[in-house]
Amino acid sequence: MSLRHAALLLPLLAACRTTVDFDSPTPAIVQTSAPLPVTLSNELRRLRVKGEGAGVKSAYRVGNVLTPLFDSRDGRSFLNLVEVHLEQERASEGYGARFRLVLALQREGKTETFGVDERARSFASATEAGRLAVERGVEAVYAAVRTRLAAR
Repeated sequence: MSLRHAALLLPLLAACRTTVDFDSPTPAIVQTSAPLPVTLSNELRRLRVKGEGAGVKSAYRVGNVLTPLFDSRDGRSFLNLVEVHLEQERASEGYGARFRLVLALQREGKTETFGVDERARSFASATEAGRLAVERGVEAVYAAVRTRLAAR
């Protein structure tokens, strides 16, 4: 392939990559939920999950959604990342995505590990399906942590 042909392909290749910052539109949970008194690990604050589906590579800045929901820095309760996966696929009816997240909540000298597993579909794109799955996953994490904090 000549250098000229390669230069023509660069814009096409760049168009196949996208980053979802969750800035616009801001997820509903960030707009409607009060922050919980939990300190996020640095890894969760900067969490960026990559997905690939239907020829598009997407990166999701999950930390941008988690950070406003868990704003404590007092060191009494910690939320740490154990494992994260994002799967995207072309489905018979649009696009599908599955977001799995395993976290460890440390509080009062005890550690409890829990996970969330959320799926989403979109007729628009694999990126949109991934965004929806991540948002649902974050909502499930928020609900799980809120329940655990209330139980102690």
